[in-house]
Amino acid sequence: MVENGGGGPAAQQIPPPQDSPVANETSGVTGLGTSCSSLSTSKKKGTDNLGKQKSFWMMGLDGDEPIRFHEVLLILFVCIVPNILVIVLLSDLGLGVDVYNRISPASVSLAGDACCLLAATSFVVLYVSDWVYWSSICWKVVWAVIPVLMVTAGAFLKGRSYPWAPILFILFLIPVSIGAMRASICKSTAKSKFYKAVSFSLMVCAIGSLAVWLVWMSDESHTWNRTNKDALAARMKELYENVHKDMALNYTQFCHPNLKDTSQLTTEEKEEVTTACQAAASVWFLIYLAPFVCTICDF
Repeated sequence: MVENGGGGPAAQQIPPPQDSPVANETSGVTGLGTSCSSLSTSKKKGTDNLGKQKSFWMMGLDGDEPIRFHEVLLILFVCIVPNILVIVLLSDLGLGVDVYNRISPASVSLAGDACCLLAATSFVVLYVSDWVYWSSICWKVVWAVIPVLMVTAGAFLKGRSYPWAPILFILFLIPVSIGAMRASICKSTAKSKFYKAVSFSLMVCAIGSLAVWLVWMSDESHTWNRTNKDALAARMKELYENVHKDMALNYTQFCHPNLKDTSQLTTEEKEEVTTACQAAASVWFLIYLAPFVCTICDF
């Protein structure tokens, strides 16, 4: 045996026997450290994967391929079509007056309420039935179309009460379509190239919508003045007949700022008529302004 004196060489470290308590404790601490390290690494990997999934669904994969010409055309197409639909269907340049007159009856508004309720119910049913995990793509598409159609119908049928709803619903198709493209056919395209094409397409739509509206307004019959306001309101006859819950309104008699005569009405009736007139005016004002709304949303 070699004794270690005060100034002698350090004694050699002799490991304890494998079956000793000290060895077991050391092994346990080492194993615990290894497990914690592995758990931390797996958590980090899980977080990285979750971040990648979020990045994919929000912005697509950050690819490095140049954008192709047909992709630029498709982006331009999905931006232009909703703008054209709004101008043609919901503005005074197209069929806006006729469309809003047709959806003005109270029965149509009730049908819109029913469509919105069915849409909400359909979304709940799909969520409860784990629609995301269905294996059949065909059935997923078929069942997803039902609530989408109900929302579309509800947005249009509620146009008298919410005249902005059909316009914003159609314009909302732009970001939805762009997001779908980014997550599918354009996922390998470089992010900067893709969004430059999107910005260019939206700028073209904004300038185009504004140009069309300004050219249309340059005609004297479309200038925003008292005469043309009265003419536009007169064309909304069905709207004025249905906007009040108890009586059909005549624009000149009840709503014209200079010619109306409501002396035969009570104070409460005057307030109700004023509210109804304001609601009707907001509808035909938005019909007149619809192309400019497209310009603002595109920018």
